[in-house]
Amino acid sequence: MTATSANTAASTLRDALRVALGFAAVKLAMHFALTLWTQHLGYGYFRDEFYYIACGRHLAWGYVDHGPIVALQARLGELLFGDSLFSIRILSAVAGAAAVFLTGVLAWAFGGRRPAQALAMLGVIVCPQYIAFDGFLSMNSFEPVFWMTCVLALVLMLGGHSRRLWWLVFGVSAGIGLLNKPSMTFFLAAVGVGLLLTQELFGAFPAAKLRRDRKSHNLRPQRSVAEGPAVSLDPRPAQPENALVPLGHCA
Repeated sequence: MTATSANTAASTLRDALRVALGFAAVKLAMHFALTLWTQHLGYGYFRDEFYYIACGRHLAWGYVDHGPIVALQARLGELLFGDSLFSIRILSAVAGAAAVFLTGVLAWAFGGRRPAQALAMLGVIVCPQYIAFDGFLSMNSFEPVFWMTCVLALVLMLGGHSRRLWWLVFGVSAGIGLLNKPSMTFFLAAVGVGLLLTQELFGAFPAAKLRRDRKSHNLRPQRSVAEGPAVSLDPRPAQPENALVPLGHCA
């Protein structure tokens, strides 16, 4: 890569990050405003939030019906911001902003420019499902952050970036995602099947490509000296290029 192309790529990445941060800030501000507005209208805690707050005050590696991450989220929200309705929902809003940011970076990683980034992030911001999940204390708010991080790691690896670094990022994100919600298993299974059934497996696992190439080379037929000359299946007699032409056929 030349110095000019490297500078261009770095400049494009900086622009992509600035756009993604801008939309993430909009998402964060929107959820802060929605929480304050619903409080003003008289809406209070969602019933599951009481349960997660209680679990957060009795931290463990797992619970009967959920993993430890949402309890840790509830406890951190209380310790950092207080126990008010607005305070315990801050981290969920931050998770929603992170999902928007990752959407923009993914659009850039797939080759999209600013309009593509903006359209993708706008779609996530206005999606009713994410507006709901990012608006209260829930394990669902962080779930997209973990699988989107895994997708970004795979895309960057297939694009030629450091496999050692991004496999580490993939593993950490997948592991924490499983601690957050078991449904992360479905995403990981789908990724595994997709890699096995496509050529992208060899981009993510160079050793697999090397084994495939060696196997195809070993199966390729080799002609030995003992086999003798090759036999032509053409029924026409061979005509040497320097054969003599009869005089009667001369012009």
